[in-house]
Amino acid sequence: MPLTTEQVSSEGGRTRPFVAERRVVFRRADDGLVAEVTLVRLDAQAEAEIVRNYRLATGGLLDHPVRFRLMDGRITAVDDADATWAAFLAPFKRIVPPSDRSIPDTARPGAALAALPPQRRTAMLAGALQPLLGNVDASLEEGTRR
Repeated sequence: MPLTTEQVSSEGGRTRPFVAERRVVFRRADDGLVAEVTLVRLDAQAEAEIVRNYRLATGGLLDHPVRFRLMDGRITAVDDADATWAAFLAPFKRIVPPSDRSIPDTARPGAALAALPPQRRTAMLAGALQPLLGNVDASLEEGTRR
């Protein structure tokens, strides 16, 4: 199912829409459900620097499926969490390559995100699925539409 989210930022009398389109597929698993979320499109209408920052913050997961484990309508885990987090951080590493030693590791773009504990990482990734979780019902028969 497609999921399109639109955020609108207003500052100084200017309105800037940011749109993300995701493909979401729910599948049954032995211990609940798996929701596979793939970011398929990003769109922003703003100044070049703001668009660059938006893509930086979300673009690492473009076309990268993220598999959430769900039980009772709650996210319990992210499959391949380390690889998913590495994909998320990849654009930040392109700003200052690891081989560039002129900037300390703790001051590099994305350093604070890289240091987050696993629970916070899961919570950040879960933002992509949160709008649908109110509709997750593990008791539905396979293929049922709501």
